[in-house]
Amino acid sequence: MQFGRIPGTWSVVSFASAAAALPLGTATAPDEDPDLPLGQPLSRTALHRSAQMNLQFDPARSHQLWTDAPRIWFAQCCRIVADGRVVKPGRFSRQWAYRDAFTLDNGMFLDVEVQDHPYYPFTNPGRWERRVDAPPISEVAVMSDAPQIGSTEPIMFHPQRHPQGFKTVTFTLHTFALSRGAPEEHRWLEGAVWEWKTTAAEFDSGQPGQVRLVVLNVPTATLDLRAAFARYLAVTGQRP
Repeated sequence: MQFGRIPGTWSVVSFASAAAALPLGTATAPDEDPDLPLGQPLSRTALHRSAQMNLQFDPARSHQLWTDAPRIWFAQCCRIVADGRVVKPGRFSRQWAYRDAFTLDNGMFLDVEVQDHPYYPFTNPGRWERRVDAPPISEVAVMSDAPQIGSTEPIMFHPQRHPQGFKTVTFTLHTFALSRGAPEEHRWLEGAVWEWKTTAAEFDSGQPGQVRLVVLNVPTATLDLRAAFARYLAVTGQRP
């Protein structure tokens, strides 16, 4: 999340149990190519700055994708922990006050701009389509997020300029691919959990903070992301 869009802190309950707790409803198709390393579709690509997360989803390597996916997007949710406490996005920044309406009780919210769909806005979509007598069409989906705190409003602690500001901030993000379009409205695919952390001292010295990848290629969307996605749709009335 760049500022104007920021990530959060992840719930330990979610990612490890998500596949078992929320199966997709049908068995995965058998591997068509035994030499293909299925189940590892996500990779982290080159960084342009130190506090950045770039993810690429290769549909040909997914365990969850065996029907056509005309569009493959990402969805991302976030929780903010500031000085050891979960805070709503509007408490963290006035620019994010609109997100409070679809924030869960545990602080998790869908990472979106003011937009007409629930998908992560900084995505280049991919696709995967079968063809008769020809290899499938397979195009990777790519997302990028570079969390940072801007200077348009005081957020971080400074002894003179902003003594009530935050001294430490952690965003935890759950970022998962999902297929969009016929024959299904959406299907959750594999994803990742990661964190961004910064301190008042780093902010004051112009440092961008630190990104840490918690786990890559989680087999299906976490409970937190599914709940945040559903809350956003219920509040906005949008369709996936």
